[in-house]
Amino acid sequence: MVTQRARFVREAERSFLAFAELCRRHGISRPTLHKWLNRYRAEGLAGLEDRSHRPHSCPHRTPEPVIERILEIRRNRGGGAPKIQRVLRDELSSAPSIDAIHRGLVQHEWVNQ
Repeated sequence: MVTQRARFVREAERSFLAFAELCRRHGISRPTLHKWLNRYRAEGLAGLEDRSHRPHSCPHRTPEPVIERILEIRRNRGGGAPKIQRVLRDELSSAPSIDAIHRGLVQHEWVNQ
């Protein structure tokens, strides 16, 4: 895949054909051509490799300090997610949901799914 893209990018840089014509011949869109050209110019062949579509972050994920506090409450007082949520409501302005607390406990292997 990278070699096809590299050949195409090199052809685009050397050819006297319009980008639209090159794209028609190779069956790609003009925005894709420009994306590949910009990546190739900035990063060389490595810029033409497939990239992950995975998000860089998850804005609604429970922050790690809160997860640590959940585990600490579980360790010291026991109980499940509802009890831990009641304790956290007294401490935090915005306590995580019972499901979020349970996911944190499952993730750290304190309870089974």
